[in-house]
Amino acid sequence: MLEFFASGPGSLVASIAILAVVFAGANFFVKKRTAVLVDIFQRLALKYNGTVVPAKRLGWPRLALRHDGIEAELFIKSRGGEDRQYDTVFSAVFPSLRPYKIRIYRERRVFGIGTVFGQDIATGNPEFDEAFVIQGTDETALRSILTPEVQMKVLMFKDLGVNVTVRDHKLSLEVPRFLKDEQPLDLLADAGLALVKKIKGTG
Repeated sequence: MLEFFASGPGSLVASIAILAVVFAGANFFVKKRTAVLVDIFQRLALKYNGTVVPAKRLGWPRLALRHDGIEAELFIKSRGGEDRQYDTVFSAVFPSLRPYKIRIYRERRVFGIGTVFGQDIATGNPEFDEAFVIQGTDETALRSILTPEVQMKVLMFKDLGVNVTVRDHKLSLEVPRFLKDEQPLDLLADAGLALVKKIKGTG
């Protein structure tokens, strides 16, 4: 680093100029992607009777949704770090939900080993049971939530590593990547709202 600054003021100015160009390019990319995301969210807001929440500084816009008194959001979340990886997340909060836990995820392991999310549960749908590890502390609630329709919607994201959790009165449906196209964002919102409807029905 010392050798870099010792190479002369001309080199320092050139380096600053290069950094400025890189920053401007990155800023242009973020603004362009933000504008595209806003356009998509505006169309989805019309479809699902939601609203678009403008991006905050260093953030992304959000799609705010509501179903039968339950507040939900579709948004992009940064994991931080140098690689700047992102998750696309549908989340909803249930203030009066019974305190059960559910987790549905792609990781394969030995069936039958319990975790904080409960024991492994089979739905009886071979495709769904093969695709995911399904755990819950309330099997009755889990089965009433995972109807064939909901299973089909979640299965659409199995190759994207989707992770579904219900914990502390909150639903989180996460895809570990930046979904930038309208169709997968629409499908994620649809799957999330289908889960909200079933979860609310469990009381």
